[in-house]
Amino acid sequence: QGLHTPLQIWTNEALQKPDLSLWPAIDGRVTGALQEQMADFLGCVAHSRESDVANLNNAVEALRVADAIIEASNTKTPVKL
Repeated sequence: QGLHTPLQIWTNEALQKPDLSLWPAIDGRVTGALQEQMADFLGCVAHSRESDVANLNNAVEALRVADAIIEASNTKTPVKL
C-alpha cells in the first residue's frame, strides 16, 4: 500500500487512507454502496416492489451517460446526449 493508495490524508497526527471501495468493512460488517444496492434489490425481489433507490429509467440513463463518457474519452471529443 503505502504511497500507492489513491487517496491519502496527511496530518501532523497521522496518515489516513480512506477506504474508497464500494463495499468497505466497518467494525467487521460490510457496508457502502454495493451493500445498500444489494439490500434494496433483495427487498424488491422479496416484496415484489419497485426500487426506492433507482428505477429502470434511472439505470438506463446512467448507462447512457457511462457509455458517452467512454466514447468521449476514446475519441477525445464531446458527446452529445
